[in-house]
Amino acid sequence: MTVLMTTQGRFDEAMPLYERAIEVFEKTLGSDHPNVATACNNQAQLLEAQGRYADAERLYRRALKITQKALGDENPTVSLRLSNLAGLMYAQGRYKDAESLYRRAIAIGEKALGPEHPDLATRLNNYAGLLSDQGRHEEATRMIEHAVRIFENSLGADHPHTNTARGWEAKIRSRSGSRTVANFVRRIARFLHLTG
Repeated sequence: MTVLMTTQGRFDEAMPLYERAIEVFEKTLGSDHPNVATACNNQAQLLEAQGRYADAERLYRRALKITQKALGDENPTVSLRLSNLAGLMYAQGRYKDAESLYRRAIAIGEKALGPEHPDLATRLNNYAGLLSDQGRHEEATRMIEHAVRIFENSLGADHPHTNTARGWEAKIRSRSGSRTVANFVRRIARFLHLTG
């Protein structure tokens, strides 16, 4: 219910429910339980959406610390937590911090999930956006191409995640001056969407 409220922009209604969830989990399961980390992560996403970055960072870091302690440093959920924190850093223009976190998230994801997992592709997709925003278009293009390949192989050519990544690929290529290729990719994505 809280996630639905958050996606609907009902932040004031969702916030007390997130806070209550953390309180209940801490009381019943202990402050270092993975459910507490999940509740902290979810509340951090709400805070980030509200632009309350300092509060969001505090909760993202708490969620990461709990997850590492409970599940180990190489767990796929640690990769997710790192990626969420990286996204917050990226949103604030803290690119150096974001890059370090994305790189760790990708390394853990490759090791824990394997090189063809769609969650890894999501991390690569996000990292490609960061690289592109820094003008590092060649690196960004390699990352997004890798993400598209993983999505195609694991989810299929017509899956929404694959098409979203293709859209990002077109955007990144257009930023780097590869407008002909970007237009071609857009046409393919549109064709797949219309025929799928």
